[in-house]
Amino acid sequence: MEVFHERLLCFREKMKEKGITHYFSKLSDPHMTEYVHPYYKHIEWLCGFTGSNATIVVSHDVAALWTDARYYIQAEKELPKEWTLMRQSDLGTITPTQFILNDGNEFLVGFNPLITSFPMLGQMFDNDNNKLLEFDIFNELQQQELVLAKVEEFTASGLTVKEKLELVRNEYHLGTLILTALDDIAWLFNIRGTDISFSPVAYAYAILNPNGSFLFTGNELETKEIQEFKQLKEAGVTVLPYNSFFQLLEKFMFGPTIYYSEPFTNLELLDRIYDYEEGAELIQKLDFIQITKSIRSPKEIENMKQLHIIDSIALCKFFATMESKKGTQMTEWDACELLEEVRSKNYQLYNGPSFESIIATGANAAIIHYSPTKEKSSIIDWNKSLLCDIGSQYKEGCTTDVTRTVHYGEPDSKVKECYTRVLQGHIDLHNKTFTKDTKIRDLDHFARDPIIAGNPQWNYRHGTGHGVGYYLLVHECPPHFNNDFPFQVGMTTSIEPGIYIENEFGIRIENVVVVVEEDQNHLKFEPFTLVPYCSRLIDISLLTKDEKIWLNKFNASIRSKILPQIKDELTQKWIIENTPTYELKEYEN
Repeated sequence: MEVFHERLLCFREKMKEKGITHYFSKLSDPHMTEYVHPYYKHIEWLCGFTGSNATIVVSHDVAALWTDARYYIQAEKELPKEWTLMRQSDLGTITPTQFILNDGNEFLVGFNPLITSFPMLGQMFDNDNNKLLEFDIFNELQQQELVLAKVEEFTASGLTVKEKLELVRNEYHLGTLILTALDDIAWLFNIRGTDISFSPVAYAYAILNPNGSFLFTGNELETKEIQEFKQLKEAGVTVLPYNSFFQLLEKFMFGPTIYYSEPFTNLELLDRIYDYEEGAELIQKLDFIQITKSIRSPKEIENMKQLHIIDSIALCKFFATMESKKGTQMTEWDACELLEEVRSKNYQLYNGPSFESIIATGANAAIIHYSPTKEKSSIIDWNKSLLCDIGSQYKEGCTTDVTRTVHYGEPDSKVKECYTRVLQGHIDLHNKTFTKDTKIRDLDHFARDPIIAGNPQWNYRHGTGHGVGYYLLVHECPPHFNNDFPFQVGMTTSIEPGIYIENEFGIRIENVVVVVEEDQNHLKFEPFTLVPYCSRLIDISLLTKDEKIWLNKFNASIRSKILPQIKDELTQKWIIENTPTYELKEYEN
């Protein structure tokens, strides 16, 4: 921890040089992306916290970090003693801006406008006495350079770039659209990249105006090559270097309306938009693009079905191989490496994980987003549960996200009850048929109710599910189970309830599903994921008749679609053992 102590001292010296009383920063990049390029992992550099959600405020005598409930246990382990953990999911925890405002009457707040959005610092702009200083203190200390990776053409989309641009222009008519969210841009222009680990996106901005469509990505040498991408050429898109965006921005803005998405717009860009002199109306939403992006075409759904079958085959092989290693000394990191080996051998076009693999033994699984590393990894306890939250990227058009909790020993009654309660919530939401106008958030409780019925303290402190991209971001928004609008046919989401008992164990079960039509007025979920649940963890006495019927149907689907493609006896045996047909009794409810 000594290195972080020294860095904090240097950080405060830089603050004093500029007269800064408080420095505000969030783990982010110019596009407000969840996972960022290593260049922007400045909070990890300063304090060692590796979670994907972090906001810091540093004053001359206090250093505080805010994160959500997924990362509380992790933050307690990783943060140096000089740092205060602010539990932002807890009622009564003040926000970073309120923390600053409560700290005195006179202050000068430093921040980097390129990685800060208005919602992050909004409160600071409400008071004329607040003084803000734009200053990238991390660049001063780290002396790093952002190196852009290669941009790739994506050909597995259900719509061409020309078709997508026509849809967008018909919706927004006259005016200028400024696009900043990397997955929106990747979707609209059918491009992918490798600038960010696990997320196949390229750093890019885009502008649509009455004169044309302009894509800012790559360096000056690459733009000529990108300009020749077939679909970009057919759609008449002009490609310009990423680093020329701010220099050329004013030239491409036209009224009467400028559209942008405030949550994904950095303050550097927002200042330029506000300074635009033509008196254009500013509209802060690009919902149409985000919702249209989240709806899969029939071609895309078929691609995802086939690639999830390939992915499920690999995961069945992995879990069966793990069972064969029971009793050996194996670390969580060893299991991660085994998983990569199995997936790479299983399919040539596997393109790596969609996030850092979460393979957690025993109490480690209570840390919701725990990730082992080569340097920090526990030995697997074969007599305790093992949580595996793992995802894949496939270039042909699929992002996966699967969680299975398994047990290779004899689980006790508490672990079995918790597992079964989670499975009930998982099944009950899968099994729900709902009207087409049902708000997404109104479905959330179906996953939580069986867990709360077991013990209200077991209710999980994370979302029930999230959108999953089409060879894009593993966390795509929309949809999300706190949205107040309905699902649409073709949307894909995860369903992932859990129970986490600190210092004991964690259980989560997750499938990716697609929204399909049940009848003219109703929708339902159809699972893409076809990986068995852990039969030795299920307490059959807790399951209702409807839950057993659904589980029997799911198990039969695995036996018909996955089992025939498995050649090795080890995996065949594992699948058969974990996909039984449960007896239905006439008197059951």
